[in-house]
Amino acid sequence: MTIEALSPMHLLEGRHVNVALRDGSRIDDCQLVSAHRPGAQTVWLFVDGIDVFLPVAAIVACWEAAPAVNPRTTQTEAISRREAYGLVP
Repeated sequence: MTIEALSPMHLLEGRHVNVALRDGSRIDDCQLVSAHRPGAQTVWLFVDGIDVFLPVAAIVACWEAAPAVNPRTTQTEAISRREAYGLVP
């Protein structure tokens, strides 16, 4: 991923994301702490309680992780939440 392509990642800072890496692996459901700052060549993630700094060149894609679902949530409540987030057309 180029540094220019990281600009939209700033919108995901502080959120849970999934990250696809150039080697074909993925890091799922981690927190994006910092997408990129001038002079830095890394992205800061918080993964399972550990700070991880990935080289920008190692990242292929990044997208917001789906919100966790409470197993006690009724189907009606889940649909209402999806509608509130604009996930249901």
